[in-house]
Amino acid sequence: MTGYVRVDSAHRNHHEYAVHASKLLGIGLPTVAFLDPAADGIVVPNSTTVVPWTLQDCWLHDEIDAVGIPPTGNPAKDTAKFHTVQHAKTQLVSAATQYTNAELLVWIDAGIFHLPDVKGHHLRRFFSHIRNAPRDRVSFASIWPMSDLVDGVIELNYTHPQWWIAGGVFVVPRQMAGWLDEVFRADVRDTAAKTGAISWEVNHLAAVCRDYEENTALWLCGDHDHTLFSFKP
Repeated sequence: MTGYVRVDSAHRNHHEYAVHASKLLGIGLPTVAFLDPAADGIVVPNSTTVVPWTLQDCWLHDEIDAVGIPPTGNPAKDTAKFHTVQHAKTQLVSAATQYTNAELLVWIDAGIFHLPDVKGHHLRRFFSHIRNAPRDRVSFASIWPMSDLVDGVIELNYTHPQWWIAGGVFVVPRQMAGWLDEVFRADVRDTAAKTGAISWEVNHLAAVCRDYEENTALWLCGDHDHTLFSFKP
């Protein structure tokens, strides 16, 4: 499953996103795609179920002004709209249970193909492996060793994106989708209350993995590249 809301960012234009999203959907796997009706140019195959979704549907939309965004972000990219959309991933995974009976819900960023060495065969191989993913844990691609965070060797720095969790792909057992969205939102709101701003969604996902180690699992990847799809049972 995936999602895309058009925000017309100066960082990456809509045409680029439309090309990448079309390539992702074009792989032909059964997909629930939450797409902005204003997102013209995305080619949608018959294997995709489209659910209309706008910025106003994202849960953080009505709270973003009150909670604030990180002041240390890239002003061309890390806007209030960008964070609103990025923080909707767990919401969309939970909402997808209304449109599919799948036991496992796999989130993949709509723009994943902006990573130049990610190819369709990496995703197809990945999907052949994740059938054996655990049904009692949410599985995340991890770039940095999570043990350092869990053991308290390193503190989670909410002022910059941290890469314990890559964020571009994760696997959620159906029965855990609502739980993941709940604990994710709780960390976002708690962080904002303590620091005066939310953080990047990958940081909040890392906090979930740190605080709920028994409910999460990780596969280690090398970087933001094809190794994101290196999951093996």
